[in-house]
Amino acid sequence: MDLAHALGEYLDYLAVERGSSPNTVAAYRRDLTRYLDWLAAEKIVEPADVMRPDVERHLEALAEAGLSPASLERAASAIKGFHRFMVLEGVCDELPTADMPLPAKP
Repeated sequence: MDLAHALGEYLDYLAVERGSSPNTVAAYRRDLTRYLDWLAAEKIVEPADVMRPDVERHLEALAEAGLSPASLERAASAIKGFHRFMVLEGVCDELPTADMPLPAKP
């Protein structure tokens, strides 16, 4: 399963199984679509190819682009949840976001 397909599965999981609000699902969709676009630009398209430094560089790019601390924290949370979902579903074996703290709010 590629990252784009996994994203669709994860958003369905959030909406149906977790009962997340439509606003939460929409925000996660935006954050994760931006993340997948960034990964694609870095030539990373397979879930198993994503490493922790990739996630950290993406979050740094978001911070440099001026994302608010709350938006940055939500993006990090969405990314961590997405990777956790892929491991639980057997899409990949490694969790690049393991023990990665969320960005601190000021």
